[in-house]
Amino acid sequence: MDRAKPLLYGSAYALYAHFALQLVAGGLLATVYRGSASEAHATTATLHQGAWAILQGFHYWGSFVLIIHSVLHLGAVTWAGWYAGKEKKGYFTALILAGLALGFQVSGNALSWDRHGVQTAAVEGAIANRIPVMGAMASKTMLGGTELSDKTLPLWYDAHRIGLAIVLVVALIIGLQLPKQKVPTWTVALSALAALALAVLLAAPFGTAATPDDYGRFDAKPSWYTAPMHGLLVWGDRLMTGGGWIGAALVPGLIGAAMVGLGFLKKPKPAVARGLLAGFALLGLLATITSGGEVASLTGTRDPKVRVAAVPPAVAQVQDKVMAAKGKALFAAQGCAGCHGQDGLKGTTGPSLKDLWKEQPEASYYERYVKNPASVQPGSTMPAYSNLKQEELRQLAEFLRFAR
Repeated sequence: MDRAKPLLYGSAYALYAHFALQLVAGGLLATVYRGSASEAHATTATLHQGAWAILQGFHYWGSFVLIIHSVLHLGAVTWAGWYAGKEKKGYFTALILAGLALGFQVSGNALSWDRHGVQTAAVEGAIANRIPVMGAMASKTMLGGTELSDKTLPLWYDAHRIGLAIVLVVALIIGLQLPKQKVPTWTVALSALAALALAVLLAAPFGTAATPDDYGRFDAKPSWYTAPMHGLLVWGDRLMTGGGWIGAALVPGLIGAAMVGLGFLKKPKPAVARGLLAGFALLGLLATITSGGEVASLTGTRDPKVRVAAVPPAVAQVQDKVMAAKGKALFAAQGCAGCHGQDGLKGTTGPSLKDLWKEQPEASYYERYVKNPASVQPGSTMPAYSNLKQEELRQLAEFLRFAR
């Protein structure tokens, strides 16, 4: 391990340097960007043009690189036993920086106020709302109300540029108190140079402007860095109805607590720490592979699908009002309103179903989806209602296909 120490210190210094550069880049971008729903998309478009584009790309791809680097660095210092001894401050700093890398990317994803960013924020607020006891309060704090709205963006912007930035400065101050160690010079700049290379080669993703219709929709594919949590969310929902929060919030929370706890054990055994590390890595990998869904593109618009009116048979436009009334009662009895809102038009922990009829006017689609959502949309976190009779599925379908 002594032979690896210069590389580990070099990795730590590279993280500190890169995070510091991200602070500077973010500050420069903030001179143009405006964090309001009416101005965010237009000012972000300005930052994707001309001389600003490289800086914008460095800031975006820098976050991409920092997630990978900080997670690998945390794994390396845990394996090397930094949670004990004189490198303990470096271990805790690595923990904080890994969390910050993810936090900056999550909060920054919504700042462009494009369709993917907005729908992703709506999904994240809904996941928080599922957590028992404290979930509703957490979701309300995140969204600035009971649902995503124009008020949400300023909150996320302040969290991104003020709250997380303060924690970052504190983490850098703690990290720089590590014992001095000579390191290969090239390692200190490696992370930032990788981000710069990506910024030159690839434009940062940027989609079309969000509209209020996007505020309650969950059509956005998960980003690559949330794929493990999305997989755990799917696992939780498959385990029990409404149990997605177990995978998306409880399990990551327990993993974080276990990693913090290593630093407080009096005589931590390396085998235990390494076993935990390997187990967590395997868990994330399996959850990602088995979730069944796709992740959003790394480049381009990443826009979710648009609900475009189909040209259905004439019979598809005729509603059986008796069947629809029974479907509405069943919608309430099965607890569907708890996720999708009354009449399915105002979701809280699930998407709004408003205007879904535009692209799916046929009753058979809803029957198949309600019975087994994953068979229609791989990666769906909605629980299956395989216990419903065919007549009940038909009633629900008749109600849902006219939600508007």
